[in-house]
Amino acid sequence: MPAPIPPDERNLHQLAGRFSQLSRLGMLPFPNREGVTIIVKITNPQWAAACLRLLLLHSEPSAQIIAVPERRDLPSLRHLFSEDDPIAFMPYEPGVDLAGKALSEAATPFAALLEDRVLVTPHWLSRLIWPFYDDDNVMIASPKSPAEALDGRQNVPCQSLEDLYRFVSDNQHKEYGTWHAVPVFTGPCLLFRTSLLNAIGGVDPLLRNRAAKTADWCLRARQIGGKLALCEDVYVHALHSLDSAGFSSREWDPFCAKWGLPEMDKNLSVLAARDFASLPLLPPSPLRKEHFSPPLVTAIVLLRDDAERERWIHFQENQTYVNVHWIFIRPGIDGFAGWGFPGEKSTWQADAILLHETGDWIRGLEAALKLAKGEYVVYFSAGPNYPPDYMERMVDLLFREPSDIAAAASLCESSDIAAAASLCEQESGPVRPSSQPPPFPLPCIAHRHAEDIGSFLVDRSSLFLLPRSSQRIVYWHDEKNEDWIVGGGEE
Repeated sequence: MPAPIPPDERNLHQLAGRFSQLSRLGMLPFPNREGVTIIVKITNPQWAAACLRLLLLHSEPSAQIIAVPERRDLPSLRHLFSEDDPIAFMPYEPGVDLAGKALSEAATPFAALLEDRVLVTPHWLSRLIWPFYDDDNVMIASPKSPAEALDGRQNVPCQSLEDLYRFVSDNQHKEYGTWHAVPVFTGPCLLFRTSLLNAIGGVDPLLRNRAAKTADWCLRARQIGGKLALCEDVYVHALHSLDSAGFSSREWDPFCAKWGLPEMDKNLSVLAARDFASLPLLPPSPLRKEHFSPPLVTAIVLLRDDAERERWIHFQENQTYVNVHWIFIRPGIDGFAGWGFPGEKSTWQADAILLHETGDWIRGLEAALKLAKGEYVVYFSAGPNYPPDYMERMVDLLFREPSDIAAAASLCESSDIAAAASLCEQESGPVRPSSQPPPFPLPCIAHRHAEDIGSFLVDRSSLFLLPRSSQRIVYWHDEKNEDWIVGGGEE
């Protein structure tokens, strides 16, 4: 048996093979002719501007950059860049996985997925791509960064870009061409073969934590024999928000249930300890075109009489969301004769429920949920003054936050809030369990479509939803959709 090659000699042998291949193909120093698609998730305009400028400065000319907004309230960055810059800015669409949509359209053999808090450094892409040519089994590669939770975590203190570049230059000379396989990645910068998307699909949309989505995708790549390459000679910096909510074990619950894990610890050490590759092969999460259109929303409209119908028609005509399944509920024996249903927009659908008993709203709501076809359910009445983009805002909140219910607190009357507090005492006594979310006026509620979202309550002429204790709620407090908090849910 031949003696093992010492590490230094192994590295020289690998580099010699790289140079020989490049020289033979006439491709020094970048081994890829077709280019790389770089997808950047935009969350902060200031971060994104710096991230995109550095990508233009330090990426190969053949790279194609696609910027995808993660929130509806983000301003356009197009004016900050030249028309000649190879950046495409995708418009925001509520409830649509824009990063997945961009990935599905990538026509290059490699793609990179970055968060806008990543600051790339010189030669990042040309170094990161080499493991794929060293080993055909490498499917995903990642640099070292301060945002990685496990292998590859490195925090380089620097006061300026000059300090950062000085460290990167020294590290590249020291670790040139060095990489090794790791169990999993959780960080914000990945380069991968786009053929992987055909094998395992994109990220799992049922996972709501970014690191959990990344880890799940990497583990599924390993299940089909793929390697994850950590490049020792590549370092990217990562910015951190002072407003970050920190670690939440509950956000990892769907991931743990999927992979048969106990509760996730703050250091995510269980990810490195478990042998995931030996587990039964999990099904892929295919990138389907139907996932890249605004999701169907069921709008349940509570109308008490013909007078409220007139008020509702005005809202209906100005509503901007396009993919709606309407369900109208009204009491009386005259039915819906002459009311008409939404027909102006081709994507709208409609059903109706007639309450033969005037006060039987709870039975009507239960029937409406059985008829609901949408991924999300939104409730309306003639009372609140809904903005035209109300459904877009509520879908946006539910899609991007780890929550089950969205509550538009800014639309509620003070009398409704007082009535909700009174109902809370009636249902659970003066001392409410800390894990129990309070009831909330139903016409200001939206939620994910689920079999058991909670209980409907009636107080005189008002309707409320009492969420289950495990439900997590995001509260929207102002018209700009900027001031919101997440609460509720069992920890």
